Amino acid sequence: MNTASQKLAIQRHLSKPGNSITRLEAIKRFGCINLPGRMYDLKEDGFTVLTERLNVGRGKWVARYSFAMVKR
Repeated sequence: MNTASQKLAIQRHLSKPGNSITRLEAIKRFGCINLPGRMYDLKEDGFTVLTERLNVGRGKWVARYSFAMVKR
């Protein structure tokens, strides 16, 4: 998938109520290695992206992204 198709696939996924995504999920589902970059692109397109930090143990953190239900 190219950058534009990854962004669209992630946008569609996050537009469904209750959906979120982590970097590992983005790699597995969409072949997207640069999820923070795609989140930046979506913010630039006017979406409100929420970032939640998850503690996965041993001092490691993972970001989980979701959309606020309102487009700015």
